[in-house]
Amino acid sequence: MFTIEDLLTADSMPAWSDISLALYKEFSIQVLFSKTFRYYLENEMVIEVQFKEWAMKHLWAIQHIDSGIKNTELFDKIDAGLTFADFSNTKAMKRRLIDKRDRIRMFACIYTILRTGSLFYIEDGKLPGTDIKINYIKSKEIDSKGVHLGMRYEEEIYVPLTLLIDRAIDPTKTIRDLNAINVLKLEIVENDEIVECIGY
Repeated sequence: MFTIEDLLTADSMPAWSDISLALYKEFSIQVLFSKTFRYYLENEMVIEVQFKEWAMKHLWAIQHIDSGIKNTELFDKIDAGLTFADFSNTKAMKRRLIDKRDRIRMFACIYTILRTGSLFYIEDGKLPGTDIKINYIKSKEIDSKGVHLGMRYEEEIYVPLTLLIDRAIDPTKTIRDLNAINVLKLEIVENDEIVECIGY
């Protein structure tokens, strides 16, 4: 089983047995929620990215597997013992879980994607060919697959809301027609202090 420290450096999709909802919850609370990821772009814009508890259900694809779980109650259900195994209670739910397993597993690489992935801008705020409303994508190729973190402007910051996976046969399918933006610098901020600064 992975630890929180493992999730800070993971750059390969873990085995299913290496992750759990409890691990993802604790990583979110201890690492993600306390930080702002501030990107300085070549066009002189600065965008700030923050994770929100209400968005984790979408990042982990839970809304596709069990739509009965509300955004505001997911963490409470995990505290009460909810595990991935509970999503196999019906055949239909199990099929949906299997369909989203790569997306769930790739969340383990989220910190690496935030620190090293490429950035793409979606001009009209809607990913072409879909109904997905996002403004930016942070993208990285992992294990030959395209992993794309979609972020939308909410509450005066950009909130990661979805993780899209392209198969190895076409890892750039999602981002092929998007506008790439050069990132000059990333500041990771916690408690109003810069805890890491990366120049590109």
